[in-house]
Amino acid sequence: MKASIYRLAIWVFLANTVQAQYQPIPLDPAQLRQDFQILKTNLEEFHPCLYTYTNKSQFDAVFQQIEAKLEAPMTALEFFRLLMPLHLAIRNNHTKIYPPNDYVEAATTTLPRLPIRLYWYQDSLFVTEDLSRENQIGVGSQITSINGEDALDVFQFLANQLSTDGFNRSYPYTLAGLGFSRYYAYFKGTPDEFLIEYKTAEGIPKKARIAGIPVPEIMATRKIRVKDSPRKDELDFRVQNKIGILRLSTFQIDPSSNITPRAYKTLLKSAFSELKSANIKTLILDLRGNGGGFPEAAYHLLSYLISEPVYPSKGEYALVGGISPPHHYEEDMFFKHFNRQPLKWDGEYYQVKGAARTKVKPKPLTYKGKLLVLINSRCASATTELLGQIASHCSATFIGEETGGNPATQVASDLLSLVLPNADLKVQLPVIRSVMNVTFENKGQGLMPDVLFRPRVEDILSGEDTLLKFALRQAQSPDD
Repeated sequence: MKASIYRLAIWVFLANTVQAQYQPIPLDPAQLRQDFQILKTNLEEFHPCLYTYTNKSQFDAVFQQIEAKLEAPMTALEFFRLLMPLHLAIRNNHTKIYPPNDYVEAATTTLPRLPIRLYWYQDSLFVTEDLSRENQIGVGSQITSINGEDALDVFQFLANQLSTDGFNRSYPYTLAGLGFSRYYAYFKGTPDEFLIEYKTAEGIPKKARIAGIPVPEIMATRKIRVKDSPRKDELDFRVQNKIGILRLSTFQIDPSSNITPRAYKTLLKSAFSELKSANIKTLILDLRGNGGGFPEAAYHLLSYLISEPVYPSKGEYALVGGISPPHHYEEDMFFKHFNRQPLKWDGEYYQVKGAARTKVKPKPLTYKGKLLVLINSRCASATTELLGQIASHCSATFIGEETGGNPATQVASDLLSLVLPNADLKVQLPVIRSVMNVTFENKGQGLMPDVLFRPRVEDILSGEDTLLKFALRQAQSPDD
C-alpha cells in the first residue's frame, strides 16, 4: 500500500511539474503568416484534390478566416488548432496536419489526460474502460457531460478536427471515440481534473471528479484492471463448419509489419487451395481494421476472386511534374520517389505513365462460391481500392459499416512531408490522385455495406465477435 501511495505521489509531482514547464515560446504574427503562406501555396500548387469537395471560392474563404486570426502572437499548438478547418475543407484522409512534436511527447508522457476509454454508439459515448484513480464511473456508463460541456458536442467537435475521405463520417467518428483522450488533449487541453456527468449502466445519473493522469500511469493501471482479448493474427485462414474465414488486417506487406511478401503469397495460395480441394462453397473475407498498405498486395488477393482480367485504375495524375528544389520538404523516400515518377503532361495534368494499363489476371485457383466481406470504418486506402474492385467485378455481400476510405478515388500516393519552418509543424501532403475503374460514381463516401452491423456496447464489453457470428449465420442461410 505504501509503495502504491508513493508511486502515485511521484506521478502527481511529475505531471504538475512538467505541465508547469511546458511553456512554449509564442511565435510573432510575421512568423505565423510566413508559415501559413507556405502551407497555402503548397496546397494550392500540389494537392490534386483540393477543390473536389469544397470549391475554390469556399476554400478561399476558409483561408481568409484563418489568416485574419494571425494578428497576435500564438504558440505552435495554438497555430495548429487554428489550421484544423483545413482538414474538413480538403476532405482527404491522407492529408494531415500534425501537432507540435514537443506537445505530442508531453501529452504521451507527463501531461494529465482523461483516464477513460470511450466507444461511440448510436450518438452516445459509453465507457469501455475506467482507468482513473477513483475508479467509480464503471464500464457501460454513458458520459453526458465533460467539464461542463455536453459530451456529444465535445465528441463532434473533436471528430470535426480530423481528416476524412469525402463526406464520410464513420472514419472520424470512430477515431474520435477510440482516441478521445488523445484528441481531447490535442484540441482542448490537459486539465488537472475532469468533472464527469454520466448515467450508470442502470440509467442512474451521477457526477464524479476524476484526476487527469499521465499516459504511463494509465497504461500501468490498464494492465491491472483490463483483461485483453486474445490477440488475433493479422493474417489468418481457417475453416469452420465448412465455411472458410480469411482474415487480412493489413496490406502493409513488408519488414515493418513483420509480414514478408513471400509469407503473404504463401498464405493466400494455401487458403484458396484448401477452399478448392475441400470444396468450400462459402468464404468470409474479414477486412475489418485493414487501413491499407500496398495496392499490389491488395490486388494479389483480388486475383483469387475474379474470373476475368481487371484494370483497377482509370489513371493516376499529379498537378506538377516534380518538386525541385525541395524548399520546405523532407527529402525522404516519398519525395525522391515522386521526383522519379514517370509523368507525362496531357494538357491538363501530369499523368503517371502506364497506370491505366495495370492489369490483374485471375489465378487458376479463383474462388467462385458465396463471398461475404466484413468491413468497418477503419478500412481505408488500398483496402477500399480493393473493395471497389470486388463490388464492381465480383458477386459479394458486404456486412458491417461504411468504410473510412473512398473506393472510387484515392489521393494517397507519394505522401510528402512539408515542414512549416517557424512553428515546426509537419504536414502530410499527397501529390498523386488515383481514379479507380469502378462501376459507380464518386459520391464522396466510403463503400456502403449491404447489411449494416455495428457492434453494440454490450458486444464490446463482452469481447465477443458478434459481427463474425452474425456473418457465420448469414453464410449458413440459403441463397435467395
